[in-house]
Amino acid sequence: MEKKMKLLIVDDQFTSRLKAQRLFAQFAECDSAVNGKEALEAFHLAHSVNRPYDLIIMDILMPEMNGIEALKQIREWEDNSQLFYESQVRVLMVSAMEEYKTISSSFRAGCEGYIIKPITIDKLIKANTSFHLGLDEYFITSGIR
Repeated sequence: MEKKMKLLIVDDQFTSRLKAQRLFAQFAECDSAVNGKEALEAFHLAHSVNRPYDLIIMDILMPEMNGIEALKQIREWEDNSQLFYESQVRVLMVSAMEEYKTISSSFRAGCEGYIIKPITIDKLIKANTSFHLGLDEYFITSGIR
């Protein structure tokens, strides 16, 4: 049995989370969170049981804590834990926002990629190719491409 990728989907909209879970279920074990605060809790819990996420797909505009702030805190924790880049979680930001300022803020915070909503397999494949998210193995074993 091939190893499934471990994925965290973070979005405050129920339908967006559900659609993403259905999209990724064929090659990923999916957890979800409704805001950045819950995402941080899930991230820390996954590390505490030695089952960290391979990829976090995170919306930007959310209540309690937005995606960019959550990403900054994730990267700070990884730096403080002295994780090598290869061991760090890959983060793909998703948003309906197409403004340069928002996109550049996401990359400055440490994301590997950015997709304009809605998320599709085609957009994910393109992001994987452009931003080297490391998803090739999962796409191949799932018959995607």
